[in-house]
Amino acid sequence: MTTNGAQTAGEGPDAGGAATEHAREIYELMLGLSNQVRAAYMEAYEKIACRIGDFQEQVAAAGLPDWLDAGGADAEGASQANGAPTSDDGPEPLYKAAERALESSEKLRQRSKKLTLASLNACEVAALALADWQDEVAATSPLDLVKTVRGARAEFTRDVTKAYTSTAREMVG
Repeated sequence: MTTNGAQTAGEGPDAGGAATEHAREIYELMLGLSNQVRAAYMEAYEKIACRIGDFQEQVAAAGLPDWLDAGGADAEGASQANGAPTSDDGPEPLYKAAERALESSEKLRQRSKKLTLASLNACEVAALALADWQDEVAATSPLDLVKTVRGARAEFTRDVTKAYTSTAREMVG
């Protein structure tokens, strides 16, 4: 703002550049924080997915318990002796419960996948916006060296972002 043709403190030719630099620093800090949050989420997701997979493999390897697999009166007597759950209808309700559990697990996996992909898309958009901003800054510089370095940095940011996000998308499935 000017008063009587004089510039006040904090304004002038360098004030816009300082504000732009400060905004860039904040943006890069937020991008870094976003990457840390995403990395922590991906690590937790991978751990959960591995543990669920391990558990499912253990269940599949163990097969059906005797009290669930056997039929007839002997099976009910054996299940009562083992302390296993019994049902007047036989093992059918247990099969239904297992099916519901598997359906719930699949729904949870799908929702986690959607959340992961949404987070990945947000990080990609932010990184590509940073690269675009780097191109804009490069274009405004009067020095060819600055234009070249900033342009190369923008292209590097794009290349790394594309490689990273495509690899992460492949991992998510």
